[in-house]
Amino acid sequence: AQFALYLAVAIYGYFNRRWYWLGVGMGLLVLSIFNANYPIEGVPRGHLQTLLGIYAVTFSPFYFLAIVYALYRGAKGKKDIIWYIAIVALFVSILLSIRQKVVVIDFTPFLIISTPLVIEIFRGSVAIRLPQFRKRYYLLCQIVLIVLLLETLLIAVDYPIYKNFGKDLKIIDKSIYISSLELKK
Repeated sequence: AQFALYLAVAIYGYFNRRWYWLGVGMGLLVLSIFNANYPIEGVPRGHLQTLLGIYAVTFSPFYFLAIVYALYRGAKGKKDIIWYIAIVALFVSILLSIRQKVVVIDFTPFLIISTPLVIEIFRGSVAIRLPQFRKRYYLLCQIVLIVLLLETLLIAVDYPIYKNFGKDLKIIDKSIYISSLELKK
């Protein structure tokens, strides 16, 4: 998915009249397209819901909504290179997911770098409110952080739970811990 980065740099250079960045982005984009095999085939199969679901699980649902909201709000204000990279990566992954299954791992690093935008939008929203109206924003921030921490904790303790109780519990998917040869037995 490096072509999304190069495309974002080229678009950033074009809209901000930075012709050096446009040239570098277009040059790297052309090299990337010629040197790599990017399959763009298939018929629409409904991979968009899967893509958005994987993004929501990867970032946590609330944080993914915060990223989308920050990208939306960033479109109204001053756009920097981070905004261009994140929005182009999200748009390209959504566009590709209409026809084919997209490897989300390729595009998530470009969305992770939008974290400063999320923080900037949050701080801007809190700063313009009176102190008595900031409680909702702080509550929303605490909910997002708690969900992120719980998901991280769940990932961290998943394997120890499997090692200790895996054979007895029916709710754990054992296929990620057992090799394919052992599953066939």
